[in-house]
Amino acid sequence: MKPADLALRIPVSVGPTAYVVHDTHLYSMPPDAIGIPGTLFLYQHRVRIVAGRFSAFHLRLFERNAKSTLPEHRTEAVAKASGKRGKRYLMREHLVDLGASALHRGAFGR
Repeated sequence: MKPADLALRIPVSVGPTAYVVHDTHLYSMPPDAIGIPGTLFLYQHRVRIVAGRFSAFHLRLFERNAKSTLPEHRTEAVAKASGKRGKRYLMREHLVDLGASALHRGAFGR
């Protein structure tokens, strides 16, 4: 077995914002996984998270306070937000996470 195939197993829980935190790094999970305990498999260059029937693969983050959001998790979170105002707020938050260029392009309908 190669070192790149070995993983540390770390107990985690999916937080109220559908993210798992490991060493200041945030990794997204499906919104239906909120509150479910799971295991984070920490590989040399990737991360696998399993919580109940949900799982996700991310590239491993090394920069402090970095955040990894998979596009399908972003879409599911917007779909789960309740009400028109809630959906707009969540869409705005996702655009802010993408950076200033996304906001300046008019991607968020005003």
